[in-house]
Amino acid sequence: MTSAEPIVLESQACGGVDSTVPPGLPQHYCGRCMSVVYAADPRCVECRRNQPREGWPRLCDSGDPWLGQVMADRYLITRRLGKGATATVYEAESLNISRRFAVKVVDLRACKSGKDPQLVRARLDREVEAISRLGNPHTVPFYEVLELTESCVGVVMKYVQGLTLDKLLARDGGLDWRRACRLLRQIANGVYEAHEVGLIHRDLKPANIMVEQLSSGDEFIHVLDFGIVWMDDGLEVTQGFVGTPLYASPEQALGEPVDRRSDIYALGALFFQMLTGRPPFESNNVIEVLRMHVRQEPPPVRRVAPGHVPLAVQNLISRMLAKSREARPGHLSEIIDELDAILRQEPQLADAEQTAEPSSTPYQPAVHQPEVREVEQTAPGLGFALGGATPSPDRAARASALTHSPLGGLDSEEVFDDPFAALDSQNEVESLGNPDSFFESEERDHTGPKAAIFIPRPNLSAQGLSRRVR
Repeated sequence: MTSAEPIVLESQACGGVDSTVPPGLPQHYCGRCMSVVYAADPRCVECRRNQPREGWPRLCDSGDPWLGQVMADRYLITRRLGKGATATVYEAESLNISRRFAVKVVDLRACKSGKDPQLVRARLDREVEAISRLGNPHTVPFYEVLELTESCVGVVMKYVQGLTLDKLLARDGGLDWRRACRLLRQIANGVYEAHEVGLIHRDLKPANIMVEQLSSGDEFIHVLDFGIVWMDDGLEVTQGFVGTPLYASPEQALGEPVDRRSDIYALGALFFQMLTGRPPFESNNVIEVLRMHVRQEPPPVRRVAPGHVPLAVQNLISRMLAKSREARPGHLSEIIDELDAILRQEPQLADAEQTAEPSSTPYQPAVHQPEVREVEQTAPGLGFALGGATPSPDRAARASALTHSPLGGLDSEEVFDDPFAALDSQNEVESLGNPDSFFESEERDHTGPKAAIFIPRPNLSAQGLSRRVR
């Protein structure tokens, strides 16, 4: 390729970034998938789009100050994967080794929670430090933090190929119970180690679970975005309501302190959706969803799942979705052991499968009456959600959109004392034309992590988790 003159972008995002594209590197981009291309490329290597008749648009017209740039003299930004209010995720190629990375660029000034950028940066440093303490192959590791500008940093992390669980469920619908059990076991395995070192995810949802297809045909889970974690050995880094309402535990909906059992509730909601194709509670009104998490029992999974579900699986989901955290399993090791026991009994359960006759009586959900409490003191803005004051019409209208983000939690790291502020931010999320959300769907040889899966036991210490069992 012939060397080209540097291109200077007009955008001044992130406070004065040097937006000069180095000569000799791609100077154009594909408008469909936001990947960099060379002017002479006949088609985009990512989305296979043919070059437009008028040629590829130049990077200076992309409006993105990072696309095509080289970060820290070693990461070439080749594609924009997702964009939110405070962060953008890119695919990057290393100029030193043949490897791809994901880089999450965070604009510290764009946080809508009213926090000082220095506080946001301190929380980000705490997040990276927390993630670096994890070594489980089912969690996506962070490698380093890049100082890009005074107000902009880049977090370099592992690039994962696959489909997010929400995309997989949209494609396949409710899963066979055996497949769902195996996937949930891997998710629980990844979150287990985080719990052991004092981390609580707080936003487990299908968009934060990546399913990688291995060359062997097996599915391998990666838990994404420990971006709003709370460490129970020190500073609480999030306050107010944090999470996604469709998978929020009753204590999260009430604005109460959370612990590992809150993650267990979210995993129960995930398990329910894997089997049925839908979350346990649905509504176009986020306040109604939160109210159902607190007051209403979910339907029995065996009644709404398209296929057979063993009674043992239904009983496990019911315990995980218990309104009282004391009634849920207290430790993920209990759930893993129970899943192992269910999978060991698979032949007997398969032989006993019977197609249940549909009930002529419509399902009537049981209503759980929570203890009356002063909600406003713990979760400002949520009091009326649980039977307090009536919301104003404009707030009710603003709450009519679900807050499920297709970007795997790009903006979930923000903290909102008012749940409607979360709605405002989620409505700003931009979903790009990449069919597989953050990451590309592609089969590859995956010999390492598949042979290095943790086998948790209740008596293992955090240090003991370094032992991997084939």
